[in-house]
Amino acid sequence: MAAEDEAVMGPGGDKLILRGLQFHGFHGVMREEQTLGQKFVVDIDAWMDLAAAGESDSIAHTVSYTDIYGGFIINQLIKRNMGPCISI
Repeated sequence: MAAEDEAVMGPGGDKLILRGLQFHGFHGVMREEQTLGQKFVVDIDAWMDLAAAGESDSIAHTVSYTDIYGGFIINQLIKRNMGPCISI
């Protein structure tokens, strides 16, 4: 992929946009935030190469929204960006 194409299409070629994903977490200064938790809303722009899926038209070559929302991918994003329970 040429550099100018990467600037337009992103590093992976295809962009999957997920908005308003809601999760419950236990981060905050107040005791109630740490015991009761609160809602966090996440927006994700996921760049990936889905050329194989476009060529094969096979679901096995693409990404499952379920995997992103409830599975490994979002858990890794939360761990990397939010880490363990914090006070701020």
